[in-house]
Amino acid sequence: FDINSLRANPLFSLILTPSTTASYADSKGIIRYVNRAYARLVSVEFADVVGRPSQDVRKGSRLPEVLASGKPLLGIRRSVNPSPT
Repeated sequence: FDINSLRANPLFSLILTPSTTASYADSKGIIRYVNRAYARLVSVEFADVVGRPSQDVRKGSRLPEVLASGKPLLGIRRSVNPSPT
């Protein structure tokens, strides 16, 4: 995966914004990129998450559901580190 391939995406500048948390996963749910703000927020290192399935990095990830349905989930509020129930 080449991060430069994302530069053609009009939302790429958002990914680089220091105040915006962002991660990018491919069509199989494999994380290909996280920005610094995301890494700080969820206390991960870039090298530790890239190449791993999203649900392994973020417990309760809804990405598999989005990939299966093809429909976005909007307005979902999540806590950074959900407490166990």
